[in-house]
Amino acid sequence: GLLGAGIGNSIGQTLDRADMQYYEQARYNALERGQPGQALPWSNPQSGNSGNFVAQAPYKAPTGEYCREFTQKINVGGKTEEGHGTACRQSDGSWQIVQ
Repeated sequence: GLLGAGIGNSIGQTLDRADMQYYEQARYNALERGQPGQALPWSNPQSGNSGNFVAQAPYKAPTGEYCREFTQKINVGGKTEEGHGTACRQSDGSWQIVQ
């Protein structure tokens, strides 16, 4: 889902369940309440993997949803990958990648 849309699959597949929990929390916080351009970091002290998630200013899409463009960085095993995309807030409060 969300990770694959913004980051290459090679790094996304190396994240374990704990990494994903840290990542998902930073992603949600950035999209839900982060200031535009504010990098919200995450890190897993057990694996050493880390990254950050940066959401831009929210806007209302023609469909009526609130959306935010984002960028993210993920650091795994000394390699960093960057990605970007757009996420829109769904009626249930979740964020879904639209591109």
